[in-house]
Amino acid sequence: MVLNQSKTINLFKKEKILLFDADITLGDENITRFLRKYDVQGIPFAIIYGKSNKEGKILPVVFSYEDLENAIIKTK
Repeated sequence: MVLNQSKTINLFKKEKILLFDADITLGDENITRFLRKYDVQGIPFAIIYGKSNKEGKILPVVFSYEDLENAIIKTK
């Protein structure tokens, strides 16, 4: 729900955020390996990468706009 809000879309544009969406139902080994790296136990899974955090900041399964905004600010 947060990702489709206009303020979220504006934040992504302002911060030049690139989005990546992976479909695990396709059985792609690269996606599976990526999820294992972070010990993901369930979907959805959201992570924010930035210059100051190459390993990424994992968001809660259910996150708010504020959670997303804080993760983006912390990874700049």
